[in-house]
Amino acid sequence: MLEPLLDSGYEVTLLSNVLLKSEHRLVERCNVAIVPAPSNISWEFNRVPHYLRSGTFDLYFAPGNRGVSWRRTPRTRRILAFLDTIPYKFPRYYAFSNKAHFLRHELIPQLIALFCADDIITISRSSMRDIKRCFRRGNVATLPFNLAPVTTPKPKRIKRQFVYVGGDNPRKRIDNLGKAFAQFYSAHPDYKLILIGRADPRFDPALYRLSQQEGVVSTGYISESEKLRVIAESTALIYPSLYEGFGLAIAEGIQADVPVLAGDGGAQKEVGKDAVLRIDPQNVDTILAGMETVLLPEVQEKLREARIAQRRILVGPHNAQIIVDYFTRQVALARRIS
Repeated sequence: MLEPLLDSGYEVTLLSNVLLKSEHRLVERCNVAIVPAPSNISWEFNRVPHYLRSGTFDLYFAPGNRGVSWRRTPRTRRILAFLDTIPYKFPRYYAFSNKAHFLRHELIPQLIALFCADDIITISRSSMRDIKRCFRRGNVATLPFNLAPVTTPKPKRIKRQFVYVGGDNPRKRIDNLGKAFAQFYSAHPDYKLILIGRADPRFDPALYRLSQQEGVVSTGYISESEKLRVIAESTALIYPSLYEGFGLAIAEGIQADVPVLAGDGGAQKEVGKDAVLRIDPQNVDTILAGMETVLLPEVQEKLREARIAQRRILVGPHNAQIIVDYFTRQVALARRIS
C-alpha cells in the first residue's frame, strides 16, 4: 500500500509504539516516529491523537482493523483499513474462545474505529459488501491488494507434493484436508503434503499419523522467498477455507504459477476466478476428487491459461495507480475541510 505512494512522491511517516525491525523494507524511505505507550489501547486513543495534533498531516492511515480514536484530529482525515468481517461471521472461532480479551482488545476498538473513521478501505468487493451490510457504513471503498511480481525462477522439476499455506483456524478446514489427503496418500504414497505457517500436524489426528510416515511435512514460518519457492515447486496449492476476506494464499499460488484448489466463500472466487479448481471445504470427497483431477494434463493446461489472465489482474502497475488516485482524492478532501 505504501510503496506506490512513496514512488509518487508522498511524504510518509511510520508511526509506532515499538522500535521497528531493521529489516522493515520501507523504513529507509519513510520518516519514523516512535511514540511509546503503556498499552495498545492507550496508544490508539491518547497518544496517536496527541501526536497528530502536534503536526500537519493530511491523512492518518490505520491499517489493521483498528487504531482510529473517537477523539477528533483537526486538519487530518482518518482512514481505516478493515480487512474482513470474519470474526463476526464465525464468532465461535474467535469471541467465544476468550470473551473478555475479544471484547476489550478487539471488538470495542474495532467498532470505535469503524464508526469514527472518515473513510474505510478494504481489499475485496466481498468484504466491502459485508462491511456495509454488517455495520451500515456507506463510506467503504475497495482498493486492490498490490501484489509484487514473483522473482522466484520456475523450478526445473515439479515435486510430487501439495502445499497448504495458512493457520489452523477451524474455518480453514485442515481437518478435512487431512482426511482427504490420507485417502489420496494411500493410493499415491510418493506424494507429500507440505504445511506452511501455523498449521501443526498435531492439530489433527489424520495429519499427525501421516506426519509420522513422512507423508505430511510442517515447515512452520519461513521467509517469503522460501515460501514462494516451495509453492512454485509443488504440484498444486490447496486451500480448503470456508470463507476469506481476500485469500492471499490463493493469490500466491497464482503468482507462483501453480494450480490452486480452493473454496468460493467470501472473496475466494473473486480473487481466483477461473484460475482455481473449486472444492467444497466441508466435503472430504470433493477435496479428494480435486487432488485427483488436478493431476490430469488437460486440467493443468486449462488452469494455466486462466492463471495467466488472472495474474495480469492481481499484479500490475494499474493497481498501484488505483491506490495513488484514491489517496490523492482523500488528501484533497482533507485540505478542503481544513
